[in-house]
Amino acid sequence: MTGWFKVKAEGAKMSLKAWLDGEKEPDWQIKVENKQYKKGAVGFRAWSGIVECAYIKITDLDGDAGGGQAVEAANKSAITWGKIKQSY
Repeated sequence: MTGWFKVKAEGAKMSLKAWLDGEKEPDWQIKVENKQYKKGAVGFRAWSGIVECAYIKITDLDGDAGGGQAVEAANKSAITWGKIKQSY
């Protein structure tokens, strides 16, 4: 199954929508408010099976993450994943 997920967090409000690849993007399906977390980080976790993540974009609410800056490839996810695959 291939699908898309979008998550939007603004203050204590979080919205989520999910849909299968090839289908029309829906309106926000889940809206919650949680004042417990004031700050944090973005992460991905899988408990079983195979998960592939692609097209990950993290921005501020205006859709800009500060103008994008060049980064070194060393120790980034693509390089690290390549090293993991080579070890098997």
